[in-house]
Amino acid sequence: NNNSEKRATIIMPGGYDGSTEEVYYSCGQAAIKRGYNVLIVDGPGQGSTAVLRNRLFGTHSSDYKAVMIAAVEWLKGNRGENTDLTKLALVARSFGGFLGVKMAAATLPVDDNNVTLAAVALDPMQVDFKKAVGPKMMLPPGGLELIKEKKYKELDALYKPLIEQMPLIRFQVMSRA
Repeated sequence: NNNSEKRATIIMPGGYDGSTEEVYYSCGQAAIKRGYNVLIVDGPGQGSTAVLRNRLFGTHSSDYKAVMIAAVEWLKGNRGENTDLTKLALVARSFGGFLGVKMAAATLPVDDNNVTLAAVALDPMQVDFKKAVGPKMMLPPGGLELIKEKKYKELDALYKPLIEQMPLIRFQVMSRA
C-alpha cells in the first residue's frame, strides 16, 4: 500500500494439504481489500515445504511455535513503515485452525519485548483431529478392515487403480501422502 498509515497485519497459516495460494484466494485477498496487511505462511509439511523441500507434516507444538516466531521476526525486518506490530492477528482455517492454537501460544519476541496477538480466529479449531476426521474418512470397500489388520500392501493395491483412474481420489490421497 502506498499510504503511510500503520495497519494491522494478519498472519495466515495454510491447512493440512492446501497451499499459500489457496489461503490468498480464500481469505487473504479479502483482508487486503479491507485494509489489512497479510502474511501467509507454510509450516513443516504444508504447501511449498512439502512439495519443494520434501518436509514431512508435523504437529509438534515447537514446529508451529517456530513458524509463528519466524513470521513475526520476518515482519520485524521487512514490515516497512505501514505495519503496526501492536496490531497482529492470526487467522487460521481448516487444519490450520488446529495449528493456529499452537502458533497463538508462541511467545513473540520483537524489539526486545514480547508481542501479543490482538486477535485470533480459528475456523475450525480442531482439538482432536483423529476424532474429527476418523468417522468421516471415506475408504473403499474393505479398506477399514485392511487398516485394522495392518495389511498396508493390500490397502495400497486397493487404492492403486482408484488413484490411477480418478483425479479427485489421486489428489486427496497423494496430497496427504
